[in-house]
Amino acid sequence: MTRRHEPGPRPEPGSDPGPEPEPGPGPEPGPGPEPGPEPGPRPTPQPDPGPDPALVRAAAALAARLGADDNHSVAAAARDAGGRVVTGVNVYHFTGGPCAELVVLGAAVAEGAGPLVRIVAVGDRGRGVMPPCGRCRQALLDLWPGIEVLVPGAEGGVRGVPVRELLPHTYV
Repeated sequence: MTRRHEPGPRPEPGSDPGPEPEPGPGPEPGPGPEPGPEPGPRPTPQPDPGPDPALVRAAAALAARLGADDNHSVAAAARDAGGRVVTGVNVYHFTGGPCAELVVLGAAVAEGAGPLVRIVAVGDRGRGVMPPCGRCRQALLDLWPGIEVLVPGAEGGVRGVPVRELLPHTYV
């Protein structure tokens, strides 16, 4: 055990002890901890997969199958309250074809899905999760005001956002 201050000589009883000694520099530093191995490369942080990775994978798998078809470039997937997943793709046309999210809304009705609780769109050719356009935000808010929309998050991750936050001042 190392002491902070070594005791000095004790004065004779009844004598003047004199001034207090100035504190010294302290004990000599001992050898530090032994050096450990050199730190290796730090693990790369993984993007946050978001609240529903399986839903993102369903849309991404469909988007990957689109290939080089310029008429279909975005896939979407939605989950209903019972856990059922419905998918669809956009239909590009110069007259303004529907986005993938709108196709999924129609497919959900056609397939008898329950209330939709979450939706995501993924672009083809590795473009990843995409936020909905303004028209889709409005349709989602009007038809499913409680739906959560998966959008790109920090550092390549995914995050869920209530559709009301994506269109906060609707009909103002």
